[in-house]
Amino acid sequence: MFLILLLRAYPACDGGALSEIAVSFMEGDYSALSKPNYLSIYPFQLGMTGFIQLIYTIFGQNNYMVLQFINILASLGIAYVLYQITWLLFNDETVLQYFCILLIAMLPLHLYTTFIYGNLLGLCFSLLAILFEICFMREGKWRYTFLAGAAIGIGILFKSNSRIFLIAIEIVLLMFAVCKKNAKVLLAGLIILILSRIPVYAVEGYYLRQSGVERISEGVPGAAWIAMGLQDDDLFENGWYNGYNINTYKQCEFDNKKAAEQSLNSIGESVKTFVKHPLYAVRFFYKKWTSQWNDPTYQSLFSVEWACRHNENQSVLARSLYSGRVAGGLYHFMNIYQTIYFIGALFFLLKGRSRLGLEQFILLLSVFGGMLCHLLWEAKGRYVFSYYILLLPFAAYGINKLVEGVKVLCIKWKDK
Repeated sequence: MFLILLLRAYPACDGGALSEIAVSFMEGDYSALSKPNYLSIYPFQLGMTGFIQLIYTIFGQNNYMVLQFINILASLGIAYVLYQITWLLFNDETVLQYFCILLIAMLPLHLYTTFIYGNLLGLCFSLLAILFEICFMREGKWRYTFLAGAAIGIGILFKSNSRIFLIAIEIVLLMFAVCKKNAKVLLAGLIILILSRIPVYAVEGYYLRQSGVERISEGVPGAAWIAMGLQDDDLFENGWYNGYNINTYKQCEFDNKKAAEQSLNSIGESVKTFVKHPLYAVRFFYKKWTSQWNDPTYQSLFSVEWACRHNENQSVLARSLYSGRVAGGLYHFMNIYQTIYFIGALFFLLKGRSRLGLEQFILLLSVFGGMLCHLLWEAKGRYVFSYYILLLPFAAYGINKLVEGVKVLCIKWKDK
């Protein structure tokens, strides 16, 4: 809340576009759904747009602070659900203590509460779906299946890449069915899959009726995002946004199939280059991976700066938070934090493998899925933060074991 009151940030980038469209929807203008306007290009943003419209209808147009307060609730929800998951996975009070310390010190989570977008809401509901699946695997109660399906559906509505969590859930349920030799578990996976589609269909159906538009556009094809993610650019980091996806879609006169065909050709050319020059391919993907995962801020400071650059009435402290000495101090703190965090997660993989079961595998598979997706898809530090935070339970466990090991060594050294 302190950050929100201090910074008084505005919706920026896509968040700003969604806010403007929400206001136009309230005024009866649904042109954003028609080609060549924003939601015809990025139809997956319709869910978050509808949510912003709902908030503006209740609390007044352009009431950004309410949206940011909802982000605070989402971050608290993320903390609570991850806490419950950590307890279920490890059942250790000391691990929970380290979890709480790491959570409080995870500054990107707190900074992103000022960023008006679907990231935190999508992550909150996706984690809730994972918690419900773990409960289903333990207790076998079908209500958890329906709750998981509803939660992941809402998560996808807010942030479309929550489908990565859905895929992880489905894979683990399949493995669970095989291990338990119980075909009924497959039915649970089918129920979750069906329910996950309902929120998006419901919102699309509502806006089709309201706008009179015949159908929701398919938008930029997924192949265009992958093609962009495989491109080397002198002006940008490897695989980061360079405008290829939207430019290709426009060149193809907003025809999804034509844009997909052209994008597949671009992907083919990139793959040929990688095969012909394997060392270049290694360097390309190494740079792309590190440009996302080695940023200790996960673009949180950049996102704050972007959202605040249009506010001319900020205090010196507020400006310093994202572009002054305070920002430099925060960066160094997050750099140290990230190092400790990764050491803890790595120590879990080295020393905690005996605790690795299907329940833990859901989170790790989601992390791997996120890594793989954004190794091919458009890269961005903000995108991978949703998977970075999933390592929190394992980092807490690893740090606990590391501290225990140091204590044992100290006792042995004293005895000598």
